[in-house]
Amino acid sequence: MTDPGPAGLPGDYDLRNPNEEEGRRLEEEAEHETRSEEDFEQNELRADGQTCVRCGRVIAPGDEVRRTASGGYQHELC
Repeated sequence: MTDPGPAGLPGDYDLRNPNEEEGRRLEEEAEHETRSEEDFEQNELRADGQTCVRCGRVIAPGDEVRRTASGGYQHELC
């Protein structure tokens, strides 16, 4: 018999965390969820005519924008 480990279990006993194993499984599943047929460029945020909350300029068609935590819009590079 081997020497008992810190929890009184045999020293060669492999104590695994089931949450860690579940997390690994979910990560692997998420890697396979990307849809190759989707065109993510078509899913861009549009805010034509809105005012940028950072610089105060009007957002023109085609400008890349993002939404702020307060709900306003700002240019991607502001």
